[in-house]
Order: sequence, then C-alpha cells, then structure tokens
Amino acid sequence: LRTGIFAEAMIVRSEIPRAVLVPKSALIRHDDGAGAVFVVEGGVARKREVAAWYSSLLAGEPDLTLPAEASWARNVYWMYGVLLEDAFGCGRDAAMRLLREQGVETRAFFHPLHRQPVFERGDDPRAPDVAGAYPVSERLGRLGLYLPSGLGLTRSQVERVVEALRKCRGRG
Repeated sequence: LRTGIFAEAMIVRSEIPRAVLVPKSALIRHDDGAGAVFVVEGGVARKREVAAWYSSLLAGEPDLTLPAEASWARNVYWMYGVLLEDAFGCGRDAAMRLLREQGVETRAFFHPLHRQPVFERGDDPRAPDVAGAYPVSERLGRLGLYLPSGLGLTRSQVERVVEALRKCRGRG
C-alpha cells in the first residue's frame, strides 16, 4: 500500500504468502487458509467525511444539484460531483476556468457515451446503438463537474473550494 492512499491498513493474516486486498466492509469470513486478507480502514470513511463537508456547506443552494444517497445504498463518493443548474448563471466550462484561476482544479463529468466519437461514426457493428435521444445523459454531461475530493483534503480547503465556487455564480 502506498502511503496516503488509505487512512489505515492492517494485516489480518500475515502468515500466508498470497494476499487479497479488500475493503473491511467486504470481509465476512476467511477460515480456509487459502490466502491472507488485508483490511483497508478509512478510505471510504474519509471520502464520506469530505463529501459531508461539501454537502453541509452547499446545502440549500437552489442553483446547484448535489450528490444524493438512496436509503438502500451507500455512496462512497469516489468523486464529489455537482450540477451547475442554468440558474447558477455560469456554465460548467466557464466555472471550471474561473475556479482554475482561483487555484481550484476540477474535472468535467464524463462525456455522454452516445456522444463519444468512436460510437458516433456507426461503422463498427460491435458498437452500441447510439441513435435516439438521451436527455439525462446530455444534461449531466453539460452541467456536471467534479470538485476536489482527495483523501488529504482538510475542512478549510473544502471551505475555500466552496467559496471559490460561489464566486463563479452569475459570471458566465
């Protein structure tokens, strides 16, 4: 394990040479002696903590859509994505530029699959059928950006990102 990737790691059974890396939540039993199991603590918890900071600081912003968590699921917040609704008054690309000027690096949401050039050509029979309308995909691809969400972020850094994002409102 590289330093800084996970908050803590412990070896559950070190006497067996073969090992498997699994999150602690996936560990049920390991009695057969077929391999060692490393338990990773803290990575998901840390991501959830950073996400909770963003969510609390951005709650109630009517022109932003924040990540949701269904009652039957647990979001691991691999990345913290927000949608800049039209009322935000600054498009995604302009906001990314303004954030970069303030020292905040972001990433656009993934480009919709049906708009990937490799599939738009339609000359490969193995490619998915991308004909038709995909308004949800189009909307997410147009409005979404990922805010910094690394494991090493501090609360004050998240607060700075949020303030920088608010400064973009109405500016493009």
